[in-house]
Amino acid sequence: SALGGGCALYYIRDPEESETANGYNTIAMDNGLIAQLIDNGTINVDQYGAYDDGVHDDAAAIQFAISNNLHHTIYFSDKTYALSATLKTWINTPKKTSFILTPTTKLVALNSLNALIEFGGLGGTIQTTSDRRKVFKGGILDATNCDAAIKIAETEGNVEIRECEIININHYGIYMPSPSSVDSAGLIMDGVIMYGIGGDYATYGVYCERPDNEFMNSSIRGCRYAFYFGGEHNTGGQNIINVNGLG
Repeated sequence: SALGGGCALYYIRDPEESETANGYNTIAMDNGLIAQLIDNGTINVDQYGAYDDGVHDDAAAIQFAISNNLHHTIYFSDKTYALSATLKTWINTPKKTSFILTPTTKLVALNSLNALIEFGGLGGTIQTTSDRRKVFKGGILDATNCDAAIKIAETEGNVEIRECEIININHYGIYMPSPSSVDSAGLIMDGVIMYGIGGDYATYGVYCERPDNEFMNSSIRGCRYAFYFGGEHNTGGQNIINVNGLG
């Protein structure tokens, strides 16, 4: 299964003129031929060379999988992925793009990062239809060394965060700066558990500068502020909050 890891099918072909295998979905063989990953609509990041051992840097392999599979469901195995760079998504995906992690899949930072993942970080055109949503489901995001676990870019909307755990928040769990367009849709957060580092730090579970968000069936603990709502665009709409376990 896609959740099982990097097992995949390839077809063997001659290289095209001046082609260099990228090492992710095209692999150079010793006999000079190219092994081409067969696209079946579901992608596991391990198929693109992620080590998933929590030690080696998996950022480049995962980013390649995200950047080159805009309309796919992208799976992560039940392992730990170490990142030296923020994972970023496109805005103008042609269809809904889903990122599916197991309940114990873990993302950790190898060094200081702005975020573990930034939705819309690769740029593009705002799309507000529901079939173009980004869905991030499952996993444990360790915010140690990160300004935020998840950032939603100024030009991005239509993001759902579901059934995941965000731990060791030392600044932001989810950071949503003021959008560059009032048409930028809000966030759906459902079944998310957050843990801050505690103490007298300026930690926020959700820092939000846009309206029309839904927060459901979640808990936020160990953060000085569970929610912050502000910004010039956070007016004229509503935020629906059904969150237990604040503190």
